[in-house]
Amino acid sequence: MKLLDEYPSFQSVWDIFVQKLNDEPTVISHFNNKLKEKLQTILNTPVQNRSNELEKEFFNLVAEFHATYILRKCLGLQIREFDRESPKGVGNKNCDIVACVNGEDVYFEVKSESAEIKQVPPDCLKDAIKGINDPDYDVVVSQLKNRDYKCENIEGHISQIKQFIADYKNRKYPRPLLDLGDFEIVLRKQFENYDFFYLRTPNLDKKIEKWLFEGKDSAMNKAKAQGADFLMGCIHPWDCCYRIDDFIRTHFPGIKAIDDHFESNNQILGNLQGVILFGLKATSRDNINIEDFKIVYNANYSQGMTL
Repeated sequence: MKLLDEYPSFQSVWDIFVQKLNDEPTVISHFNNKLKEKLQTILNTPVQNRSNELEKEFFNLVAEFHATYILRKCLGLQIREFDRESPKGVGNKNCDIVACVNGEDVYFEVKSESAEIKQVPPDCLKDAIKGINDPDYDVVVSQLKNRDYKCENIEGHISQIKQFIADYKNRKYPRPLLDLGDFEIVLRKQFENYDFFYLRTPNLDKKIEKWLFEGKDSAMNKAKAQGADFLMGCIHPWDCCYRIDDFIRTHFPGIKAIDDHFESNNQILGNLQGVILFGLKATSRDNINIEDFKIVYNANYSQGMTL
């Protein structure tokens, strides 16, 4: 896909996905068109106005890739359709995937926990920092505090960073960390072994809990409003394996492990038949795989089904 030439790591992830589902031409065609549409919109936006929208959009689509893979290849379900409105939904919002379970259409809504992705610096900031070229230190964005940052004062920020490097070398600062308001940077010795341009979001467990459960805009409540039968929640743990089992046991009251899945009588599940949580492990931006997935069935749902 030529639109991905500007982003070769994205091309790599797309190629791996195509290999995984190379016998599903309808699925590949759907995501091909969806990816092309998203990328074209973003690439038509000037770099200085992009924020980190490209990576957020892309990894939301990566979550849908892997949700489809789980349903089709891991659970053996037939994919009926994508982006169809559920008869139980409120408003005109579609569910991402419709699959056949025991002869019935079942609606799956995919939500992506993007605390990590929202920390990705915008392209304009990454390019400006790469241009510093200090012989002793690399500059790494440790936290993007302003998620809407679009490099409005990039010249001033770069000047501050250069001055900070000089002062740090002269031992005027005890720690190699600089808070610039919109973002924080940390200095690292050249050639140190680190994989990512940005660091890990702190308190990830709490962020996932808030994303999944809290407020009307939580993943759970959005899936209910859209009339989904199952929420598929994707977690992006960039630097380690995130144990889905541990999160479920901690955050779903009334949880009971049964064979390879769980059941919960937690009222927060409401009219959902269940939740499928899956984690994506990335050893690099070019290598993203499903680390694990677990199903939590709603024990209160009288017409519950097993996938």
